[in-house]
Amino acid sequence: MNVGPTEVKHLLVMLRVEYSRAKFLLYVSIAIQMFISIGGVLGTYLLTAHWTSLFALFLLVLGIIAWILTGAYKKSYGLAEEARRAYVMNEALGWPIPKKKLTEFFQRFSKKSLTKARGTTGTERWFASEAPPGPKRLLECSQESFFWTHRLMQHAARWALGITIGGLICVALVLYSVAFTPWLKGSDLLARVIIAVVLSLITSGFYSWCRLFRERSAQVRDLDNELEYLKTTQYTLEDVLRIVHEYDCLIMDTPPVPDFIYSLHRDELNKLWKMRTS
Repeated sequence: MNVGPTEVKHLLVMLRVEYSRAKFLLYVSIAIQMFISIGGVLGTYLLTAHWTSLFALFLLVLGIIAWILTGAYKKSYGLAEEARRAYVMNEALGWPIPKKKLTEFFQRFSKKSLTKARGTTGTERWFASEAPPGPKRLLECSQESFFWTHRLMQHAARWALGITIGGLICVALVLYSVAFTPWLKGSDLLARVIIAVVLSLITSGFYSWCRLFRERSAQVRDLDNELEYLKTTQYTLEDVLRIVHEYDCLIMDTPPVPDFIYSLHRDELNKLWKMRTS
């Protein structure tokens, strides 16, 4: 048995809320990591030996909390992505969603997602394509997604690079205090080394995001070009599905682009998209 249009709209609302939950967990994790970076530098220079040791332990605990939140975000984001794929296949191709599958989503989504989904009829659309369900609609919907993903990831890579540079400065300041403070010894020296190690791990994480955003942006751009080429050929559904599947695999292990980046560049990208489709 398959679900009806109203339940499909509920699924759209649920996955949007789950995306928001995943992003919130990620933002809190990032905020904690940035606090650790800034606090580590200030604590190194402003606190006495005794308090530096306690502060280093405090930062280490915060680092563990950030790591746990990152794991929770990945779980929530993966679920939202799985629901998105099911919705896109229904919306673009008309493929039905089995009732059993929707029930599984209801069981796995957070209570907040379920509550909001059941309290709305869901009238908004995800894509702008007016083509009927089929290969052409899937191609047009995918091109819209690829366009936004490629460009937003370019901007996200620049932001991640800026944070990485800030992190390197913080690490350098802590290491400077270790190398050029002659009276350091015992627990105070160990505390500063721990702070430097934690900051280095955080900075390397942001650098890996920068590199990942850049790589994924280029790969999504290539997939977009493939779809553009398909439009000049007698393409089949399998041709489009292959590219869409490659896109899904790329997105699964890539962090979501922060909302503020979307807000900053929304009007600019909307104009570019209208120019492309006109």
